[in-house]
Amino acid sequence: MASFNRGAEKLTLKIFQPNGSFNSVKCMETTDIKSVIHAVVAKLARGERAFQSSFAIRLQHTHSEECHWLHRDLTIGQIKHKYERIHPALEWRHELRIRYLPKDYHELLEKDKVTFFYFYDQVRNDYMNEVAETVDMDMALQLGCLEMRRFFKDMPQIALDKKANFDYLEKEIGLRRFIPKSVIDNTKPKNLRKLILQYFKQFANLNEEQCVFKFFEVLSRVHRFDHEKYKCALGTGWSISVELVIGPEDGISCLTDKASTPTKMADFTQVQSVQTLGGDMENNKKGLLQLRISGANEPFPIPQFPGSNEIDACSVYITTPSVMIAEDMADLIDGYCRLALKTEMSLIVRPQQAFTVVPRDKTSYLQYTASFNASRRGGEVSVSQASQQADEKSQTSLSGTQTHDFLLSTDFPPLSPLDEGDRALPSLPGENEEESVENYTEVKVSTSRRKHITQSALSDDYAEIIEDDDYALPATKDYEIPRDQVALIATIGEGQFGDVHKGAYKDEDGNPIEVAIKTCKVESTETLGEKFLEEAYIMKQFDHPHIIKLIGVCTEPPIWIVMELAPFGEMRTFLQEHLSELCLSDLILYCYQLSTALSYLESKKFVHRDIAARNVLVVAKDNVKLGDFGLSRLLHDHSYYKASKGKLPIKWMAPESINFKRFTSASDVWMFGVCMWEILMYGVKPFQGVKNNDVIGRIENGERLPMPAGCPPTLYSVMTLCWSYEPSKRPTFQDLKLRLHEIQDEEVEQQESLMKQERRRVASTWGFPVTEHTEEPPPKPSRPGFPTYPGPSSYQPATVYEATANHYAATNTIKGPYMGHKPPEEMAAMMAIRPVTAEERLEMEREHLERQEEMKLSEMQRIEDKMRQQRLDSEADSKWLATSAQGLRPDVKENDLTGHDTREETNTLASHQPLYQPFNRPSSYTQPADCRKPVAEPPKPPEPPRAEESQAPPTTVQVGPTMDLDRTNDEVFENTTQVVRAVMEMVNMVHAVRSDQYVNLVKDVGLSLKNLLASVDGLYSSLPPQTHRSIQMAHKVLSSDMAELINAMKLAQKYATTTLDQDYKKGMLSAGHILAVDAKNLLDAVDTARLRAQEV
Repeated sequence: MASFNRGAEKLTLKIFQPNGSFNSVKCMETTDIKSVIHAVVAKLARGERAFQSSFAIRLQHTHSEECHWLHRDLTIGQIKHKYERIHPALEWRHELRIRYLPKDYHELLEKDKVTFFYFYDQVRNDYMNEVAETVDMDMALQLGCLEMRRFFKDMPQIALDKKANFDYLEKEIGLRRFIPKSVIDNTKPKNLRKLILQYFKQFANLNEEQCVFKFFEVLSRVHRFDHEKYKCALGTGWSISVELVIGPEDGISCLTDKASTPTKMADFTQVQSVQTLGGDMENNKKGLLQLRISGANEPFPIPQFPGSNEIDACSVYITTPSVMIAEDMADLIDGYCRLALKTEMSLIVRPQQAFTVVPRDKTSYLQYTASFNASRRGGEVSVSQASQQADEKSQTSLSGTQTHDFLLSTDFPPLSPLDEGDRALPSLPGENEEESVENYTEVKVSTSRRKHITQSALSDDYAEIIEDDDYALPATKDYEIPRDQVALIATIGEGQFGDVHKGAYKDEDGNPIEVAIKTCKVESTETLGEKFLEEAYIMKQFDHPHIIKLIGVCTEPPIWIVMELAPFGEMRTFLQEHLSELCLSDLILYCYQLSTALSYLESKKFVHRDIAARNVLVVAKDNVKLGDFGLSRLLHDHSYYKASKGKLPIKWMAPESINFKRFTSASDVWMFGVCMWEILMYGVKPFQGVKNNDVIGRIENGERLPMPAGCPPTLYSVMTLCWSYEPSKRPTFQDLKLRLHEIQDEEVEQQESLMKQERRRVASTWGFPVTEHTEEPPPKPSRPGFPTYPGPSSYQPATVYEATANHYAATNTIKGPYMGHKPPEEMAAMMAIRPVTAEERLEMEREHLERQEEMKLSEMQRIEDKMRQQRLDSEADSKWLATSAQGLRPDVKENDLTGHDTREETNTLASHQPLYQPFNRPSSYTQPADCRKPVAEPPKPPEPPRAEESQAPPTTVQVGPTMDLDRTNDEVFENTTQVVRAVMEMVNMVHAVRSDQYVNLVKDVGLSLKNLLASVDGLYSSLPPQTHRSIQMAHKVLSSDMAELINAMKLAQKYATTTLDQDYKKGMLSAGHILAVDAKNLLDAVDTARLRAQEV
């Protein structure tokens, strides 16, 4: 996997993170590792990281287990020179890891939450890759369920009980993410699911942080992730093999084969310097590490150097199997020392002389310098001479930029006397010191000291992050517009990332256009400008009449996005301000327009993720457009998504989005359903008074938003389909667009019909007929001397010819019939007006009255047919029970069985029908008073029943009469009748009692059924054997029916307080109906067996 990619001027470095993502960093060869770490860590989240010094970069070889830790002061050029000689650049992988750990994880969580969870991701990733296959199943399931609880922190504990949620977890996310492969392969799926649910419920009450600490606690029993171990030897020559343990709790400790606990050698605050010595890494020579520790008891003799007896310190020597291990140990100890001392100063010194003693104070350092130089030249140099030499070395200087890369003069010992012991890095194997100095310029730091630094600009010190997003900016910015053509007028909105202004833009022809201008707050985040430009590019891809159009952008700071202006603002405010002006057809039109925009996005494979009334803009009173694509993009970005809790629109989101952070077109459909509800409620927000944390619980329990007042049942049915719990059961936006178009057409047609009726009523009041195809006012009064006839009492549709005749009849004139297109001369002759004779006027009045009477009868007949059909539909479910009971006992009437009139039962059932109907079942409805006027129902004239109606087949299943047998002392017949009566009693009372009393109704049915089955068992032995099979089957069916009735009752009780109450009551009644029919079938089976017994 490529880590280095050379460009024209810069190198591109990929830095991988534990969660599998990576950041691309542009840097120079002179950029040091500390700058790269700073750039990548800054992208984890907004703000400063309190524990940034805990991060390090590991260089991992992808084809082996070889790895190296890169010291913070190494440059990219040094790394390339050193490690690309061992393996090609394509085989190295750079990983950002937390290596230097604090003692208290609670302090880490409190001061730097981002680093805390980054460390957790690192520990869990190491566990899954290195340890998971070795732990027992119990611990593996515990750790896996802890990660599930943390990963789905917003999911209620009962969510996994739903099969759809568990299937999504298993198929879409994968159990392999949480549980080792060996456990999955060696456990049956059914048993594994039970175990996961069992452990998940144990941790269901833990929050995200508690899950992490519990994970650390369980994992630490089998795997110590809080320290590093190295096999090495203490001393040189004669040495002791030990295992060196380095960590925040252990400090620097050693562990022998016989010891059970590590023995602490020193704390990190005692370390004064760290030195390594070894040959080239390719020669596989042993490495040597020297630790200079103050106040330590040295068990081994150390070489004495001149001036060393003035220093209260001793050295510890550690022999390692290779130079690589020595350098990794040196980097680890140096990092912990920086963390403990809260400094950026490195303690690693240059190995000019093996095992040198490095003092910290200036006097001891100058004395040490004199002794060191004297030992090299074969003579002695005093302290004053050493100080004089140091001053002479700092005469010449040039100005430049200070970096962390520096080299020491060959005339100086390993430590320069600046800032209490700044340290240099170990020299690279094979690196010529003179060649290194050529790339540096000498800079004056103070009057008595100097440094060599690079001549790179300040921008080279900090790496540049490259975003690897799906919506990278295109190479050609054809939507750039000059800033001088845009003028800000007024602020019309404010947001977290920028403000929205009303402005003017001059197009190519110089014409001013009103526009909306989004401005970027540069101070909010470093990369917000890039996000704004991404939003512009997203909007540029869309061209739809109901999506806000992008006009252009000004990319130079301050960044402006110029887009189409919506004069009426956002929809929610518009609905509230124009409540009295909008009618139902307008609201449905808005829903349909949004569905067309979302269907367009669906075809483009784009997910909006924030569909709500606040993100819909009103361009005109009959035109709305979808907008705000930038916010939905930013919600998913980790710098906004992780750092800002509660910013997600929970009350609009689908359950899988809340539980699993899963955003798809199906989740957009759910949000669109909520948006439609907002529109029908004139801007009211969903789940008013409900906390965000409680919303998902209500959704899991089946609760949905109630039907808005005046909402057509067919439209609410569409909403409920959008709110299906399983994403696969929701309609697509293409389906929604077609269905909403049908509902819109129905509403417009009905509204036009009501308007026509209103015009007819007004016209009839004035005595003037109104034509069907014209909106013209009534004609002027006729001339005196020409009598008129009164207009119709109510307006009825008429043909064009009839309307023309009526119009001229009202003015005592008549026009010839229209016979198609005629020449002007013929038309003038035909249009000649002449007076109407008395005979013609009487004939016209008679014909008009006859037509009017026919239309009245036709309209009344249509209304009667419609009412009759509704009455038949509402009576069907209850009437069949009485019919079946009458069939069981012909001598008993329906009223005697039910105890009340059938019409009363019908009215009771009809009043408790569900508030909405299925998706594919259109229905009429009543519009609110502000858009429609109530139409009085005409009285039903006395009329004999129609023949076709009396011969129509029943709409529901009817139970035939029983066999003509003697029913005296027939227990089976009596008990069957009791079952039917119990079911009918349940049907009548289920709407009148509370849900906790459903048990009593079902209990009565069960007792009646028990008596029936007992009576059948009493006759079973006396019946022919060949009939036993049919009776057994009927017996089993009834047992199954009773179980279904009990389950239906439980569901009705569970959802009794939700909007689905009526649906589940209907399911309970349906189960009772089936049980009654099957009881009758059992009676028929017994009667058949009796007849066969008589024949034998």
